[in-house]
Amino acid sequence: MYVHTMFIGLEGVTGKEGGAFIEFALSNLENFTVWPGTGAWQGVLEEALILQLISTREEIPMKLRAVAEYGKEVLHQSVVLITTHPVETEYI
Repeated sequence: MYVHTMFIGLEGVTGKEGGAFIEFALSNLENFTVWPGTGAWQGVLEEALILQLISTREEIPMKLRAVAEYGKEVLHQSVVLITTHPVETEYI
């Protein structure tokens, strides 16, 4: 199993734009977790959104790439970071 984590800045993003991003993610990804965070980009502290999903494949899922591309555009970001790490999982 692999965990894919997307980090996206929210500097200058309106509530409407943020809501549109979450709606797009919901329409493209079945299972994910999202939470707010704070990060720094080019020395500037900004609010951020962290979206994480578990996959059986190491490759970044195409639907997650689509969500990242959409987020990059609608949230006015120059880049979106996605990291991938192997994980052990267990449902209890």
